[in-house]
Amino acid sequence: MAVLDTAGGGLARTLPSGTAPYGVAVSPDGRRVHVTDFDGGRLWTIGVADAAVTGTVQVGAGPGCVAVPGDGGLAYVTGYRDGTVSIVDTAAGAVVAAIETGGNPANIAFSPDGGRAYVPDFSRGMVHVLDVPSASVCGTIAVGADPNGVAVSPDGTRVYVTNSARGDGTLSVIDAATGTVAARVAVDPGPFGVALAPDGRRAYVTGYYNDTVCVVDTGLSAAVASIPVGRRPENVAVAPDGSRVYVTEQHGRSVSVLDAAGSVVTTVELGGTPGAIAVGPAEPSRPSP
Repeated sequence: MAVLDTAGGGLARTLPSGTAPYGVAVSPDGRRVHVTDFDGGRLWTIGVADAAVTGTVQVGAGPGCVAVPGDGGLAYVTGYRDGTVSIVDTAAGAVVAAIETGGNPANIAFSPDGGRAYVPDFSRGMVHVLDVPSASVCGTIAVGADPNGVAVSPDGTRVYVTNSARGDGTLSVIDAATGTVAARVAVDPGPFGVALAPDGRRAYVTGYYNDTVCVVDTGLSAAVASIPVGRRPENVAVAPDGSRVYVTEQHGRSVSVLDAAGSVVTTVELGGTPGAIAVGPAEPSRPSP
């Protein structure tokens, strides 16, 4: 797994991460990175400062996305191959619950209050809504074909889901209060990843088959720009202050860094096949004495 220097814009170092690293999340304090090993079926936890593996946990089959909401005490891992979401106690290094969704849960995103989670089901064209306190599925929402990426607006009123099938290429906008699709926005072909600006006014959507990042004005529910990047952009993340947008390019073996205006500032060559990406805090917090 590669670690980028967001200040200098280059490759800082690499961390151990299993045989087939797939999903990644940074702990809220910035001191740990959680990485899924898709083939090994494990969640790895690595210290950022010393690159030491602090634990590995067996989770569901084909672990894809990992998210660490709230204080980071629990990690949620989608099991793409067995239709589960594993809940891992990050301090104990153990699975404490598993939610059965069925299908192929691809990604997961949480409401700002942490009460709901949204999980696109890639094979069944729906989003599972999870009640977080009870660790259960409380509803499903039909979206487009091959839903993959998901993001929740800062106020929790909208959920954005990419429909990545070649014949679809849309972004579903879900009204969180009603659990219905309020709009479908045409975006660039192959929308896999989606990330929101901190103020929620723009959504950045990768156009995998077009080698672009599509910018969506969320107020208008319309695409307003298409930015050329490297080959086969898959996922996207936005810096906490909104000043930079990071795009992984699977076939380009690189990460493009965009500024808030949508210009490519630099491209970092990584090798391999970059997929998931997460941005941590600028200054990781120090442990309490």
